Amino acid sequence: MRYLNLGCGNHFHPDWVNIDFQSTGTDVIAHDLRKPIPFADDTFDAVYHSHLLEHFSRSQAKPFLQECLRVLRPGGVLRVVVPDLEQIAREYLRILEETENGSEKTAHDYDWILLEMYDQAVRHQSGGDMAKYLSKDQIPNEDYVIKRFGYEGQTLIENLKGKNLEDSQNQAISENTDEAALAIGHFRLGGEVHQWMYDGYSLRRLLRESGFNDVKVNDPSESRILNFSNYYLDVLENGQIRKPDSLFVEASKPNSVIDSWIFETGNSQEILKTIQIVTYDIQGGAARSAYRLHQGLRLIGQDSLMLTRYRKSEDQFVCSASDLSSVDVLSDEYSLYAEIQPNYIDNNRTDLSNTLFSYPYPAIDLANVEQVKQADILNLHWVAWFQSAKTIASLLALGKPIVWTLHDMAAFTGGCHYSARCHQYQTDCSKCPQLKADKHDLPALILEDKLKNLSPYSNLTIVTPSKWLAECARKSSLFQNNRIEVIPYGLDTEVFKPIPKEIAKRQLDLPSDSIVLLFGADSNGEKRKGFELLFKALCQCFENSLVQQKLQEGQIRILNFGYGCSSLDSLGLPITSLGHITSDKELSYIYSASNVLLLPSLEDNLPNLMLEAMSCGTPVFAFSTGGMKSFIKDKKTGSLVPLEDIFSFSEAILDILLDPEKYLRMGLKARSEIEENNSLKHQANLYTELYLDLLNNYQKSDMHKQQESERSIYSKSSGLRDVAIEAGRIALLKERQLTHDLRQEVIDAQIKLQQAKETLQQTQTHLQQTQADLQQTQTHLQQTQADLQQTRADLQQTRADLQQVQTAIVNMEMSKFWQMRKIWILVKTSIREKFFKSD
Repeated sequence: MRYLNLGCGNHFHPDWVNIDFQSTGTDVIAHDLRKPIPFADDTFDAVYHSHLLEHFSRSQAKPFLQECLRVLRPGGVLRVVVPDLEQIAREYLRILEETENGSEKTAHDYDWILLEMYDQAVRHQSGGDMAKYLSKDQIPNEDYVIKRFGYEGQTLIENLKGKNLEDSQNQAISENTDEAALAIGHFRLGGEVHQWMYDGYSLRRLLRESGFNDVKVNDPSESRILNFSNYYLDVLENGQIRKPDSLFVEASKPNSVIDSWIFETGNSQEILKTIQIVTYDIQGGAARSAYRLHQGLRLIGQDSLMLTRYRKSEDQFVCSASDLSSVDVLSDEYSLYAEIQPNYIDNNRTDLSNTLFSYPYPAIDLANVEQVKQADILNLHWVAWFQSAKTIASLLALGKPIVWTLHDMAAFTGGCHYSARCHQYQTDCSKCPQLKADKHDLPALILEDKLKNLSPYSNLTIVTPSKWLAECARKSSLFQNNRIEVIPYGLDTEVFKPIPKEIAKRQLDLPSDSIVLLFGADSNGEKRKGFELLFKALCQCFENSLVQQKLQEGQIRILNFGYGCSSLDSLGLPITSLGHITSDKELSYIYSASNVLLLPSLEDNLPNLMLEAMSCGTPVFAFSTGGMKSFIKDKKTGSLVPLEDIFSFSEAILDILLDPEKYLRMGLKARSEIEENNSLKHQANLYTELYLDLLNNYQKSDMHKQQESERSIYSKSSGLRDVAIEAGRIALLKERQLTHDLRQEVIDAQIKLQQAKETLQQTQTHLQQTQADLQQTQTHLQQTQADLQQTRADLQQTRADLQQVQTAIVNMEMSKFWQMRKIWILVKTSIREKFFKSD
C-alpha cells in the first residue's frame, strides 16, 4: 500500500509520502500544491490532507481535488479533513443565545467562537487575533479553547502564553498606506488565511463534482484506509482527537474495472461461472498460459473472469485484488516475507539452481469477494506471493470445486519452483540442497504448513499441462491422494501461424537464403534453461568445414530473444539479440523466420515458446526431458536428444545446417499437431468437460474436516516466525556491518576533507602573497610609466630648444655682420698666408 499526505506540516508519518509547501523534515517533500502533484496517474492507494483545502480559493479547490483523483489508484480512498462550518455555526448560535440570556460563563466562549469563525479568514498578519488571545497570561476559558482546538490548541497555548504579541508590523507601517497595503496583500496571498469554508453538504457536493464517488462523512476514528488508525494522524496514540472542530469526509476514485468485472450469464447450466486466480495476468509464461485459458473459455461462450494480484492487461474481465475493497491482506505476514525472502532465501542459495525459490507469503484472502462466492468453479494457477496454504484453505472451505493448474513445482514443494532433480518433495522437503544454511529447515516447515491446511479437503483437483509434471505431482507428499489430470496449454493459432519464411526474414532484415537458428527464454541466465550446454553444442558443430564456409558466406544466422546472456558476446558467432519480446505478432515473425527452435532446457514443464514455434511451422530440437519428452515427436515435429548429450545436440544442429529442406516437413507436421490438440477452443473444451464433471460428482467435505482444517491454519505460524527472527538477525548483522563500513567511509571522508581544507588554506595564503607581489609590481610599473612620461616630456623640450638654437644659428649666419666677419676672416687668412710666405 502506498499513501500520500498533502500539506502535512509537522504532523506526518514516515511510512507515507509527505508533501508540503515547505519541507518540515527529512521525510517531507517541498512542493507548491497549487501546481500539479508531482506523481504519475494511479500511484497511491490513499490520499490524505487535513486543514489544507480551506486554504485554496473556490476556483482552486476543484482542480486540486481532481489532482488528488488523478494520482489515486482506481478504488483508492481520499480522506479530507477541514474545519466544520456547520459545527462552528451551530456552536456560535448556541453560545450567542446563552450569552444574551446573561450567562457570564459563556461570554468569554463567545469571544473565542467568534474568532474561530472569522479570524482565520480576515486576519492581516500571522496568527491574527487568535494568537493574541492564546498568548494571554491568563486565558479565562482555557478548558473551552482546548476542547474546541484539541491537541493543537493545547500546544499553541503552551508555546504562546505570556508573549506580548502586538501588531508591530502594522504599527510600523501605519503611516504609509501604500506600504501597509502591500504588506497585507503579501500576507493574504501567502497561504495562511482561509479562502473558503465547508459544511458536510458543500464538501460532499464538491467531491462528487470533482469525480469521486461513495462520499461519506466519518467519525475521526473511522476510515476506509487500511490500518489508518495506526498512523495517529487524526486520533493520537492517547485517543485524543487532534482537531476536534473538524469535518472528516472520505470518498473513492471510481473503479471502471470493478464496474465491468461481473458475471453476466443467467441460470443456464451449460454456461459456467469460473474465476481464474493468478498472480499476474499477462506477465510471464505461466500468466500468459492462464490468460489464454481465460480467453478460450470466453471464446466458447463460458463466463470466465480473471482475478490477479497485478493487472497489466486492458481486458475488462480481468481484475486485480487491489481494485477490490472486500479483500483482506494478511498484513502480519508482510514482516515474515520481508525478513525471510531476501535474507534466508535469496542471499542463501547454493550453486545448484538460480531458478525462483519463493516464500509463499504474504497472501490475500479472497473468500469474501462477491464474484468468488458466485462462481461455480475456481481455478488457481501460478499464485506465488498472492495465495498461501492459509488463503487457499479458506477458498476450499467455501464448499465448491477448485482446480489448481500447475505451471511449475512450487505448489507441492517447500518453496523451489523447480527441484533441480531433488526428490525430497516426495517426503518432507527437509535438508534442501538449494539453500546453503537452513537452521530451521524452512522448506520442511512450508511443506508441512501446506499439508496441514490443504490435506483435509477433498474438493481440490490438480491439472498439469505435461505428463512429466503430473507424475511429479502424483509422487509428491501433498497431492498423492488428489485427482490429477493432464490438459496441455492452448494458444491462438490464428495469431501464431506460419508466415512465408521469405516474408518473415525480410521483416527481420535477414538474408532470404540464410539458415536461421533460434533460442531464447524470459531469462537467458537461468541455469535450468541449459544455454551453457547449447553454446558448447554450437561451437562443436561450427567446427565442421562446410558449416564454416556457410558462416563466411553469411548463410547462417542465430537469433536470441529474452533478457540478455553475457555468454553470447564471447562466441564469435553471427548472433542477433532481439531483446525481450512481448508482442505475439512480433514473435510469430521471429518463429516463422527461423528454421529451428533450439530448446536445451534441463528441467521444464511445457514451455510456451515450444508451442508457439510449432504453431508457426518451426520444428523444435530439445533434450528428452520434462514436458518436451512426451510432446515433441522425434524426427516428426522436431528432434529429441538424450539429456545433457552435447554431441547429439550438436549433430542435430549440424544436420539442419547442412540440409535444411528436409526439416520443412517437420514444421508442417508440428503446425498440424498444434491445430489439432492445442487451439484455445480445444483446451477450453477440455477444461469445461472437467469443470462439469467435478460439479456433477462433487460432494461437499463434511464439517468435521473443515473445522479441523480451520483449527490447523495457525498451527505452524510460530515455526515460520522463528525463521523470520533468524533472518532478521542475519539482516541486523549485515546492517551493523554496513553501518560500520559507512562509519569508516565517513571517517575517511572527514580526513580527506580536512586535508582538502589544509590544502585550500595553503593555496589561499599563496594566493594572497601572489596578490601582494602583483600589487607591488603594479605600483613599480605605474612609477616607471610616470618617469618614462616625464623623460618623454624633457626630450620633447630639448628638441624644441635645439630647434630654436639651430634657427638662431641659421639667422646669424645669414646676417650682414656674420658675412662681414667671414670676409674679414678670409682677408686675415690671406694676409697671414702671404706674410708667412714672405718669411
